[in-house]
Amino acid sequence: MGLKLVTEAVTEPITLTEAKNYIRLDSTSFVDNIEPITSIDGGYHATAIYTGASTDVSGYDVSMLLTSFSNSAGGTVDLSIYESDDDITFSVWTAGETFAQVTTANDSANYEVAYTGEKRYIRAYATVTGAECNFAAIIVKGTPESTEDSFIQTLITVARQYCENFQHRALATQTWQLILDEFPSEDYIEIPKAPLQSVTSVKYIDTGGITATFTASLSGYYVDADSEPGKVCLSYGQVWPTTTLRPHSGIIIEFVAGYTGTAPYILPKTTRQAMLMLISHLYENRMPVMTNAPKELEFAVTALLTPNLLYH
Repeated sequence: MGLKLVTEAVTEPITLTEAKNYIRLDSTSFVDNIEPITSIDGGYHATAIYTGASTDVSGYDVSMLLTSFSNSAGGTVDLSIYESDDDITFSVWTAGETFAQVTTANDSANYEVAYTGEKRYIRAYATVTGAECNFAAIIVKGTPESTEDSFIQTLITVARQYCENFQHRALATQTWQLILDEFPSEDYIEIPKAPLQSVTSVKYIDTGGITATFTASLSGYYVDADSEPGKVCLSYGQVWPTTTLRPHSGIIIEFVAGYTGTAPYILPKTTRQAMLMLISHLYENRMPVMTNAPKELEFAVTALLTPNLLYH
């Protein structure tokens, strides 16, 4: 017996939005979707030069934000962006050189510029002259939507396939072929993927290579999609074709299986939770090797998947 995937699932049982919400990459407000990192702490700064803390911005959408509160009379703050490949040697990013100059005439406001350079690290560089100024410099990191969304979508598929292999199920609509060498002695053939939606065809091939179709009818077979696993059953009083089959892979049953999201094909909540846990774990742990890997995750996922195993 063999199984061959004909058509992969088109619609995943977990949406991209559900996955991002679970791993807390998405929310209802913009503030919750970004990561602000303080480069220069907020507060009053005396006249001096301030070199802010650096941060790794590789792979992110990044902007520098100057939040100005108030300048003392005659005070001016000039903010620039410095960049580096190694987090050691920094030089001014020419496109962001003095992107904000704040005096008493334009303080108590926010000034922002997007960093479009190609360096891995950036930091704020502020010069305060004339008198003390009250401000903060913040690096705002946001994950690029196209890159991360594609990655998370792949993780959804990987998590689904893992759960499918564990449970011997199809968690989303897909088409398979069950390949047999001969017809069984019983009056039914089990379909080893669930839930079974339909059987497309039952074909058999003789020793001459001629393919014939066994029909779904009162003189052929009917589909029992209510049982798990589903079955192709002989109609009352019928027998399997008596043609001499080729020695191997003489029978090909094409079928559609999977949860659709609507009754009676609704993905169990325990399986859904197992998928979400796997997606989150794979997102947070991208390296191929982990030391001290948490056994709790494996146990939790297995515990959630086991009640709906097709074959125990």
